[in-house]
Amino acid sequence: MSVSGSPTVVITGAGGFVMRAVVDRLLIHGCRVVAVDRSFSQQQSQRWQQLRRAVTCVEADAADLPRLVDVDTLIMGAAITAQPEELGITPEEFMRQSMLPFLHGLEWAQQLGVRRVIAISSDAIFGRSAGPMTEDMPAAPEGCYAVAKAAIEQFIRVLHGQARRDCVAVRLSSVYGEGETMSASRPFVSLVTQLVEEAITLGVVQPVAEAPRDWTYSRDIGDALMALMRQQALRYPVYNVTSGQVVSPYEIARLIQGVLPEVRILDAVPSRRSAARQGWLANERLAQETGFAAWTPLEEGLRRVIAVRRHASAKVSA
Repeated sequence: MSVSGSPTVVITGAGGFVMRAVVDRLLIHGCRVVAVDRSFSQQQSQRWQQLRRAVTCVEADAADLPRLVDVDTLIMGAAITAQPEELGITPEEFMRQSMLPFLHGLEWAQQLGVRRVIAISSDAIFGRSAGPMTEDMPAAPEGCYAVAKAAIEQFIRVLHGQARRDCVAVRLSSVYGEGETMSASRPFVSLVTQLVEEAITLGVVQPVAEAPRDWTYSRDIGDALMALMRQQALRYPVYNVTSGQVVSPYEIARLIQGVLPEVRILDAVPSRRSAARQGWLANERLAQETGFAAWTPLEEGLRRVIAVRRHASAKVSA
């Protein structure tokens, strides 16, 4: 049966940048959300307290989910994106911390009769790829984070196909949006946020010499997940969730300059990232399965991000 009424959705990693945006969008769609994370910022908790009837915040590890009833969907968004050496742990410990919450979530959902499980994956599984990257392309992970995501996807394929479980992996690419900050498990911000910060604080933007990437506005991810949740049955085990808007860092700089005409664009500097991957995620499967195509144009998304950042800067100055 399709999702109707006010479904209850449990989201792990709900205090993180992407999952916060997912929570906000699912609330707009009428869902009741149980937001799970090790900790929530005071600002976030206060904002969600105003929506207490729809949001329950649970400070717990993703491997220690609360016992609940009548849960429609579990979205597993908790992830460690920092490298093991940045966290001071071994690669083995990194894999343990990445995989155990995922396995626990699957067991928890099975025991409680949760209708659907959605595991958040990443285009990082394609270490060296070019052109459009589809859901059926073989993974080529490089690094612990990518290996963990590839393993999660492969296990989802087995559960979906052989065990007939209602579970899927959703693969994200480059995401930008309001409220992106660094944290212990996410020791970086997106290139878009970096360039917007430069433009507002320094009056210049300096793009990097990188291949074009597909960029997705964070709020759109929640809408796309809702489109998947509304389907009675999902045919495939993996879906790329991306706007498909492929742009270069220089093009992003030009779009920022279009919003802030006074900003100067400097010459590009070498990228610190690996230049091996030249690909981007293709989103045809999601569109064909759900009909979802309501992606925010990058120019509009940048306007919103810049407006929020300038408002925050004005409040601090006042």
